[in-house]
Amino acid sequence: MSDENKQKPKSDYVVFYEEFVLPAIETCLNEISDPNFRIEYEPVFLDEAGFRKRYAKTFRSNRRKLKDLFYGDDEHNYLNPMKLAAVLCHTLIDCKPIRFQGNVNINEHTLSSYNSVWLANNLLINYKIAFLSSISVVYSQILAEKEPDENSDFVKTGQLAKYGCYDRNSFQTNVIINLARNALLGREFDDLMFALMMFQWYEYTLKSFDLC
Repeated sequence: MSDENKQKPKSDYVVFYEEFVLPAIETCLNEISDPNFRIEYEPVFLDEAGFRKRYAKTFRSNRRKLKDLFYGDDEHNYLNPMKLAAVLCHTLIDCKPIRFQGNVNINEHTLSSYNSVWLANNLLINYKIAFLSSISVVYSQILAEKEPDENSDFVKTGQLAKYGCYDRNSFQTNVIINLARNALLGREFDDLMFALMMFQWYEYTLKSFDLC
């Protein structure tokens, strides 16, 4: 095959969008647990083309800032998957793929008063999408590194974006609530701390599925 006919590899943000973000959006919309919430606020993924452009621009900007923080002007270094997972989460919180037709008010009273599982699966759907997309990056990395047998429990469990928030004490639910609370309080997203959490998730997953 000539060089002219070779396909250029997709950028990481394109792969993430197609393989992690879109499935997470579909999953989270399907997992809205309150039919009354769905009727009243009509959460919907509108204007995919416009969102994709905002997503791409924001991802590149967030990635650039994190690379500059770590490597300065050295273009020969690349962010590892855990840091890219943080960039992805940061980007989706900035862009928020889901729009509501009703007047949605997220405040500290709401976060403190409502059941946390209800919040994670309904009102905070954008934060759920951000988090589940990012842990899908971790899942993909484990698949690439460990190449687990197709009959293993890890592979049978499936992409982590399909994990729901069903337990008020679950790791997923509490991370989603905290992501929303930090945004509400105007705190800047901490890419490095989130990347560290993704590394801990990675280590925990390896041990849980005996992939060490």
